[in-house]
Amino acid sequence: MIKFLKDLLIIIGLLCAHFAFFFVYNQKEFENTIIDLEEVHTLILGDSHAEYGLNPQLIPNSKNYSQPSETYLNSYLKLEWLTRKNNIETLILPISYNNLSGYNDLKYIDEKWSYEMFSRMHFLLNPWRKDFSFSFDKYAFLKTFLKQRLLYKSSNYTPFLGEYHFITDSLAHEDATKIINTHFYKNEKQSFALSQNNLSALDSIITFCQEKNIDLHLVSIPLYDSYIKSVPSKYIHALDSLLTKFGALKSVHVYNFTNEYRYNKKYFFDPSHLNKSGADHFSSIISRSINSH
Repeated sequence: MIKFLKDLLIIIGLLCAHFAFFFVYNQKEFENTIIDLEEVHTLILGDSHAEYGLNPQLIPNSKNYSQPSETYLNSYLKLEWLTRKNNIETLILPISYNNLSGYNDLKYIDEKWSYEMFSRMHFLLNPWRKDFSFSFDKYAFLKTFLKQRLLYKSSNYTPFLGEYHFITDSLAHEDATKIINTHFYKNEKQSFALSQNNLSALDSIITFCQEKNIDLHLVSIPLYDSYIKSVPSKYIHALDSLLTKFGALKSVHVYNFTNEYRYNKKYFFDPSHLNKSGADHFSSIISRSINSH
């Protein structure tokens, strides 16, 4: 029995040493990771609307690090990290109806999203950080942390950085029911409340940009008619109110292009995302708008 306990303690000790080694190693490697943005003046962050809708090749000296389903909390943490060693002059951030929805809060607690979110954000995201308060799946976070940080050398120290993607197809199916239900409805009868967590993170982005003298450009990227007309009215009113509020701030530039291509199928690959033709056309508009300030 004593020999068994000794052997068990040795195994536990070796495991702890293994975990400690890779935690320290991965943390040091991450801390030493620097993204050189010397030639970049403009950052593009946000969700898939920015990922597909803003072509950095048409916006001078810009870099698009957007990712699908990105919340404003993710964008804030990325902005904070990217500006540690880089001087960024301008931030382009999408703002639309889906960014206001409570479905964003599910991304840290629902198994459908949480593992993906933590896999991307585990180097930046500290769920116990005092200046952010949000619910999260502790089991999913700890499981991801163990797998990505303690078991072996990480293969990617910046999984939170996305890039611009494009799809050349034009809109074939106008039906927006599935994506509308995902963005705005808990069930067939009840819509999500507005996401106070996402709105709070957006306020943090605005404050951060003010403190760092970064010009913030909030952009409502075009949507197709079948999506727009299906958005619950409370989100339409909420977005209008926020755009008016933020537009009154000297440090924020607001562009509402939601209806810009509302009836033009050739600029979309689905009812809520621009295709390459639409992204190219729209990015040129945004580039001119930014240059005019």
